[in-house]
Amino acid sequence: MSDQNRLRDIAVKYAHLMWVTDYSYLLKQADEIERLQARVDELEKGYVQLQKFVDAQAEDVALWGHAQYISEAYIQRGLRGCHAFIEQTIEALEGEEK
Repeated sequence: MSDQNRLRDIAVKYAHLMWVTDYSYLLKQADEIERLQARVDELEKGYVQLQKFVDAQAEDVALWGHAQYISEAYIQRGLRGCHAFIEQTIEALEGEEK
């Protein structure tokens, strides 16, 4: 039984205790919960992909090695800044979960 069906069953079963006569409101709430859960699942997948990308980037010797040319140093500095920003964002998001 899906979560939405379970929520509908609960809404119908206990509606009289909540003095609810219009079940459509509860059904809309169940639909909204299902929509939000799908979005959370989607965001979690993106978060996992981002974490894998940052981990792979952290092991990239070209990014963290010594640049041979000034143009390489400039690009490395930019990539390192981008990497740091993404890593800080991930840490901040992890902090919000706790």
